[in-house]
Amino acid sequence: MASLKPLELKSEEKNYKAHSEKTTLQFKKCDHKMAKMVRNELRCQCGASWSGPRINELLKHFTGK
Repeated sequence: MASLKPLELKSEEKNYKAHSEKTTLQFKKCDHKMAKMVRNELRCQCGASWSGPRINELLKHFTGK
């Protein structure tokens, strides 16, 4: 995945006395091994969820069972 270049907003900060701060985002990768069926939906502890046909195949793929 290509990273985006930072925005150059120095002139806006100066002209409008705008607030500026830097933040580094970190994405945690989940393998969804803890995914479980809840009603007709597959849910993982990381917050991801799936529904639809062949959901049991996806559960088998994640859990290896």
